[in-house]
Amino acid sequence: MRIPLVVPGAERKERPSSLPSTTPWRGDLGSSMTRTPGWVCIDIDPTVRPHVVADFNRLPLPLKSGSISEVNSSQVAEHLHVHLIEFLQDIYRVLSPNGSLKMTVPNMFSIKNRLLFLFGRIADGAEWNPHHVKLISARYLFQLLRHIGFDPRFDYRRWPGLPYRHLVSGSLCVDARKRP
Repeated sequence: MRIPLVVPGAERKERPSSLPSTTPWRGDLGSSMTRTPGWVCIDIDPTVRPHVVADFNRLPLPLKSGSISEVNSSQVAEHLHVHLIEFLQDIYRVLSPNGSLKMTVPNMFSIKNRLLFLFGRIADGAEWNPHHVKLISARYLFQLLRHIGFDPRFDYRRWPGLPYRHLVSGSLCVDARKRP
């Protein structure tokens, strides 16, 4: 059985037998280095042997609408040249009803990063990757997700009771459920 591809010219990979044979699947975007059992790996690099080879800058993603129940996108969106709203709209399209998106992006607007920038020390953290093509703030991401049709909530496990946690966290972690 193959993953449901709809875009002509997209490379097709056979699904390993360990993955469920029914849809919807769980999709891990850009997960070439860390494979999670039971998840469909979707990546641009064919040498890492993902289940689906897809360039996230060329939308729509080569997946059928409603074919994925969960999407994990960790440290991917900041590398894309397409507008963030287009990327999130396509994730919304491939998610099944009540599907969820778990997304992590660097927090360039934390107090630490603002102070580093103020004093000219922009290369001190992993957040300052030269391959990052966009900065994503917590407020902007939250508003985009709500606009598209998600119910987002930020997940800050390290500081559960601290107000304004997005100001101290090095990463923005969001868990968003697709509204029915």
